[in-house]
Amino acid sequence: MRRRRSQEELDGLDFSTAEEIKKLSSLSFTPQKRRPKQSKITKNTVLYSHAHSYPSSILKIKTDESVNPHSPNVYVLAGTIDVLIEILTHPLGKDQDFETTFIMSSDGFLSPRELFERIIQRWEGGSVTIRENIIEFFKIWLKKRKDVLEDDQTLKKDFLEWVDQMDITGLDEMKSTGFKIFIKTQLEGKNVSSQFNADVSKTEEMLHAEYLEGAPESYPILDFSLNLEYDLLSFHPEELARQLTLYDADLLKRIKPHEWLKKGWMSGKSKNITQFIDRFNLVSNWVSSMIVLGPTKSFRALLIGRFICVGMHCLLLNNYNSVLEIVSGMTSTACSRLLQTWQEVEPGMMRSLERLKELVSPANKFKALKEAQEAAEGPTIPYLGLYLNDLTLIEDGNPDVTNEELINFDKYTMVAQTILKSEDFKNKLMYRLYPVEEIQIWLKEHLLVLSEDDMFEESLQRESRELNSLLKAKLGKKANI
Repeated sequence: MRRRRSQEELDGLDFSTAEEIKKLSSLSFTPQKRRPKQSKITKNTVLYSHAHSYPSSILKIKTDESVNPHSPNVYVLAGTIDVLIEILTHPLGKDQDFETTFIMSSDGFLSPRELFERIIQRWEGGSVTIRENIIEFFKIWLKKRKDVLEDDQTLKKDFLEWVDQMDITGLDEMKSTGFKIFIKTQLEGKNVSSQFNADVSKTEEMLHAEYLEGAPESYPILDFSLNLEYDLLSFHPEELARQLTLYDADLLKRIKPHEWLKKGWMSGKSKNITQFIDRFNLVSNWVSSMIVLGPTKSFRALLIGRFICVGMHCLLLNNYNSVLEIVSGMTSTACSRLLQTWQEVEPGMMRSLERLKELVSPANKFKALKEAQEAAEGPTIPYLGLYLNDLTLIEDGNPDVTNEELINFDKYTMVAQTILKSEDFKNKLMYRLYPVEEIQIWLKEHLLVLSEDDMFEESLQRESRELNSLLKAKLGKKANI
């Protein structure tokens, strides 16, 4: 809930030297340029030489001899569903990049139920080698796409029944038993192997140590009274940045791979991506609303300074999503026109804001932001708009099937590249931070947001067009925020 501050409180604040602003006014951050991480897959997936055995009417490939003319790389461009599944489990060997691309993007051309049934058909008529490859495929599929079976309980039930009854004639007993243990552990949570669970715990500890090395202190800064109705100034900027980060991280974790396909966020089919987008707009509008509702220009300047501090702390946490939320809110039309207010903001704060604006500038298709996100180390919350835009361009510019009625696998390779980037961010979301219930509830339920029209009307009441026109003429270029 938002608490109205009395006039006595406002009069008693020394806005130029308020402790919480002064302490953070020198905060700066210059993103380090690191070598961009290599994508898990390349433009097209390298295949083994058996791809040449298929006629061009059912499989289109491209050969690249630039690396090694004697052993050229082969890329799948298009193919029938049956051929793609054969390549996925081919007895002469499988290609991991092709497998990853298929798993992450197959929902675009094949339902999970149909995929399961086609793989089982392949199992029933397949050799021992094919069956071994199918076992490995299902393990990878479950690791990367467990959400498929969580969303379809009937498919999950059928899959578990098949695992119980599958014919393991000729298969290595240890491998087949290990497969059954793995599946039941993943889907039923059964403690079927203490050694397996011990290995999982050890792996989690290693990941925890790897991604949290050098993370900021996690103990909450609880310098607010539990008896007050909260507003922006109730909380320490660093703690507010932490809680915003935890909130965003929770939303990002919920996004499932299939939600990135077919522009589902535009049709309402990708509910978790839609929630992430809606949250971005809400926080951005909250920032604008808080500023324009400030009763005096000095108080509005204090709020701007506080938001800049929160934004800088979000940047230090690699929370690029919240950085852009805050900058977008502060640079909205309703806020940027408040020239008298901006003249009250401390120069140090303005320099910090300029750094943030440079980072999230849309220039060159958000080049600076994209490079910073993909080079960031440790837990990172990206601005998803970059990847949604890429997927939209891929979707609009490439057909699902070719003129020969083959699956356009080249398109789905590009889609998978983008999905894998988002999955990489999700897999690293191990912030060593504690949620503060009071702040989390406030962020969820009590952010005051005005409509765009009301926001602009409040802005006009704070600073009229006439006065701002005079000030703008006086300041010249310095009036640009």
